[in-house]
Amino acid sequence: MPLNIIEKSAGFAEVILLAFEKNQENHEIIKEYSGLAYVPEMNLGPKDVLSIYHPVKEQKISILGLGEQKDHARSYQYFRSAIHQLKS
Repeated sequence: MPLNIIEKSAGFAEVILLAFEKNQENHEIIKEYSGLAYVPEMNLGPKDVLSIYHPVKEQKISILGLGEQKDHARSYQYFRSAIHQLKS
């Protein structure tokens, strides 16, 4: 399954998947996409998914934990698992 990463938004999306390395969450990006004025406390390990629903738009924002840098070789598996969870 090819993984396409785009730099620019293609328009409105019902589900947005943000992925971060352990303890490297970008709080400004999370606030921007989630529509929240705060960032929920999170401690995401490898393959963990936290879902937030936008308060105004009909959007689901899922945050995927990629683990530590040593786990990056498995990140493809983490993305596949998260996408499978989001489909169901």
